Amino acid sequence: MDIFALYRKFVPDRIRHGLRQTYYFMRCRVLHLEPSLCLSLESYRKSHPNEVENIYTFPIHFFSSLPKYKLTDKQRLDYTLDISGYVYKIINVCCYAHSGVVKLNNGKYFYDLRNNYLKLGKTISCQDGKVWMVDEPKYYHIKQFVEKRSLHSAILFTDIFSGNYYHFTLSILPKLDYIKHIPESVPLLVDNSVQRIASYQQLIRLCDEQNRKLVFMDDEVEYHVEELYTISSLMIACPQYRKNQPMAVDDDLYNGHTIDWLRNKLLPQKAKISTPKRLFISRQKASGLRKFNENECISVLTKYGFEVVYPEDFSITEQVALFNNAEFIIGGSGAAFTNLIYANEHTNVIILEGYKSNICIFSSIAAHLNLNLLYLYDRTLGDIPSGYDIHSNFEVNVGDLEELITQMLKNNE
Repeated sequence: MDIFALYRKFVPDRIRHGLRQTYYFMRCRVLHLEPSLCLSLESYRKSHPNEVENIYTFPIHFFSSLPKYKLTDKQRLDYTLDISGYVYKIINVCCYAHSGVVKLNNGKYFYDLRNNYLKLGKTISCQDGKVWMVDEPKYYHIKQFVEKRSLHSAILFTDIFSGNYYHFTLSILPKLDYIKHIPESVPLLVDNSVQRIASYQQLIRLCDEQNRKLVFMDDEVEYHVEELYTISSLMIACPQYRKNQPMAVDDDLYNGHTIDWLRNKLLPQKAKISTPKRLFISRQKASGLRKFNENECISVLTKYGFEVVYPEDFSITEQVALFNNAEFIIGGSGAAFTNLIYANEHTNVIILEGYKSNICIFSSIAAHLNLNLLYLYDRTLGDIPSGYDIHSNFEVNVGDLEELITQMLKNNE
């Protein structure tokens, strides 16, 4: 067990929360921002017409689908929302690594994630490279950076959790679909995590037909950009689930167009390799989160022809092939299941998790692509309680797993 798992296991949640709060108070300047001080770009354009240009507007159809826990459950769209997306050029603003926050020329802030959640009537808690939002939406802890750098022009190609494969692939990468409306000389402003993670650079190069220059952002630096191009959020993903607030079907919203765009871009470039038809996606090389009895599961799965794969050992094009060639995929919930976007219709999928929840992440992908996805949760934990940790360790009932496998295989006969 690694040190972070020990920390989560033995340090009470309220103490961990207090330590995080103390840490951020030490590093941040507390601002009490009323809603009028955090603007939409439309309202900013009305007051500063010479500093905001609407380059392009496009429709976004968001949707979500609740997880299935029984074979008799129907995978359907449980929530839909239609909004307008945009490509804006903003003059003389500041931006930051790992953050969607933009500091406007009048000293106020634009934060697309927050604005989207306010449209949904929600408040959120989150922390990214620039801002820490706490229990009430008007309270922010804004980190103040001493080092400042300047750029003439750039496309903001970062956001909260941009170092996570799931968020990078589904939220940031598809913005490349809209940069054709921006001069080719304008570079992509990306996090330094893209520089460290070769697969992220590979994804950009596979999808960016214009082969734009990459400018890497360092942490805790304020970047002043004379002409910043920003593209609206193409996915609404809850950054942190709040305690004592039940999960809802509209917490995480997906855009079918971006899923289809990624498939159209990457499936033709999949590696020409032989891969197993039945996959067990191991988390043994992943983060220390959501550990479970993998070896016990593997002993059952090998009887049914499943082969253990470690996604970290494969290139992006090989991961595309793995999931596109598979007929049955099983594994613990994690970012690797982002690759379900490459799976074929009617592929069988079982995702193992701790609590039973309404987190509509991979179930929404399954609904869009018509995958046969079921979740198997730890019945000793049950439904997600108040004060939960969605990343806690759990135990898979291998008897239940084997029964579910046989039922799904029988349904395919």
